[in-house]
Amino acid sequence: IFVKSYGIGSLATLSARGMGAAHTTILWNGFNIQNPMHGTIDVSLVPTFFVDELKIELGSSSALYGSGNIGGTIQMNSQANLNNGLFVKGLLSAGSFNDFAESVQLGYSNKKISSSIKVFNQNAKNDFTFTNLNGNEARMSNAELDNFGIHQDNYFLVNRNHQIETHFWYQKTERQIPPTLTQATSDAIQNDESFRLSTEWTGQFNDLKMNARAAFLDEEILYQSTLIQPALSNSKTWIGELEGSYELNQSNIIAGIHFENNIAVSEQNYTDSYTQNRVAFFGAYQLNLTKDWKLGAALRKSITDGQIEPLTGHIGFEKKWSEYFILKGNIHKNYRLPTINELFWNDGSSYGNPELLPENSIGQELTFVHAVNKAGIQFSYTAFHNLVDNWILWRSELNAFSPFNQRKVRAYGFETKLNFQKKLGQLNLATELQYTFTKSIIRKEDQFENLVGKQLIYTPIHLIKSTVALTLQNVTLTYLNQYTGKRFTATDNTNFIAPFSIGDLYLSTSFKFKNTKVGVDFKCKNIWNIDYEVLAFRPMPK
Repeated sequence: IFVKSYGIGSLATLSARGMGAAHTTILWNGFNIQNPMHGTIDVSLVPTFFVDELKIELGSSSALYGSGNIGGTIQMNSQANLNNGLFVKGLLSAGSFNDFAESVQLGYSNKKISSSIKVFNQNAKNDFTFTNLNGNEARMSNAELDNFGIHQDNYFLVNRNHQIETHFWYQKTERQIPPTLTQATSDAIQNDESFRLSTEWTGQFNDLKMNARAAFLDEEILYQSTLIQPALSNSKTWIGELEGSYELNQSNIIAGIHFENNIAVSEQNYTDSYTQNRVAFFGAYQLNLTKDWKLGAALRKSITDGQIEPLTGHIGFEKKWSEYFILKGNIHKNYRLPTINELFWNDGSSYGNPELLPENSIGQELTFVHAVNKAGIQFSYTAFHNLVDNWILWRSELNAFSPFNQRKVRAYGFETKLNFQKKLGQLNLATELQYTFTKSIIRKEDQFENLVGKQLIYTPIHLIKSTVALTLQNVTLTYLNQYTGKRFTATDNTNFIAPFSIGDLYLSTSFKFKNTKVGVDFKCKNIWNIDYEVLAFRPMPK
């Protein structure tokens, strides 16, 4: 996964396997929290303190979640911790550029109830130094950030077969938008405010498991600058879902129905408020032929505002040759619906296109995992391929910008990972090396045929991550290095951002006093003091 960051404290989105930001879905306790207006989420605003469990699903296994999962899915889940009594967890951090953060969790649990509340607050000036286009050292301006959030989880075990859970997440962020290297100054400010609420019931009836869940999501964004009129946008989403899972001999059957209502309002950018209604039917089947052979398939069919959407799904297998060799593969089909902005935007100079078609994709992947337990080595290799048709792009048409189904894109490559662990006396050594090769090529272009065969902009061909961790008793020293290959900034691949390699160093330890555990972490990022940019003219701290 490649993080497209506009700079510290600024917008950051995710790109998986050569796809765009709108092709990777973010789920919160099973609900898609991407904004229905623009189809993305700013991951820089998500406090990691609020996430108990993080799962990454790339490619096919995410096809069951519906529109927008062409690249993959990130799942952020809460977890119940029963029988812990009263507990408190706190975190204080201070860093360079006047970056201060405070987090606290207060909770209580017994054998039937688990409840906790988390509060997060961050303030940062982000006034780091950088090298400007004249080669002189300058200090970043208009980059302050104030981020506050509350996250609350409740779990109730009604009896042995029934559980009810509720989740609440409120967050408000006020941040200044810093100038790019080509701007002298900036006075832009953006305020983000979100309210998320969900509930779920789980019931077990012998071999049948039922889940009923619902959520309400409310997001508001206010952008202000002296250059334009203030722009306020708001989206509200209601979601309801019913799912059943049945165990039958050596197989598992899942079936469900999903309801969703989206309402989008932007007085400056829409001529009216827009409502979008969707219903989806989904099912999955897994067959365990033997303890070493598994076959699986999934299908999902949706209807949005009376229009039947493309079918999504996948067919796959997993074969365990021994405890050291695993082979799995699949074929998958997915799509992405146009966002509300792409359909109905109207600000006087840019216009949405109600005639847009969904983006369609067909892909394949094959994974091989090899483990040598005695040597502490595990190696995995995944090859992937995706062909996306009706790729949506904004372009100038009749002196205005509008989106069109303009391209066909082929993304392919491979991911490798090597893990090694070794105990050297009292010292524990753990290393991990990851390499990702991604080609995301324009196969068809409706407007400019000379772009066929070119790599998509801001899609690095090479990504390398390496980690080395040394642990002695309760002290761990970790070094993380990441190499990011060049990223083209021009569609014809004539201009690009230079590759960069940055290193981070972490030192952590912990102490325990009776029932209290205290941890201390030191982090030093970009220890080689490298000048680099992830996106053009957006400097990063050194």
